[in-house]
Amino acid sequence: RCTTSEQARDRSKELLHELGLVRVAQSPGYALSGGERRRAEIARALASDPQYILLDEPFAGIDPIAVAELQQIVSQLREKSIGVLITD
Repeated sequence: RCTTSEQARDRSKELLHELGLVRVAQSPGYALSGGERRRAEIARALASDPQYILLDEPFAGIDPIAVAELQQIVSQLREKSIGVLITD
């Protein structure tokens, strides 16, 4: 867990890079694509260093390319020993 604002800022930057959100980091949420929104939601959840993450219909309403990207992210989370529960 982040204990200082500097650590939180560093963790946020790390998550932006990991999830491919650097180029949209300053964009308002309404301007993001469906896949970018899903990745931003995951980044927000990961900021607290959880042991588990619940994804409620993460593949609904997004294009096939974004689905493939999210599947890759879920695989990476499992490799990092973060439990992933997906509802459909």
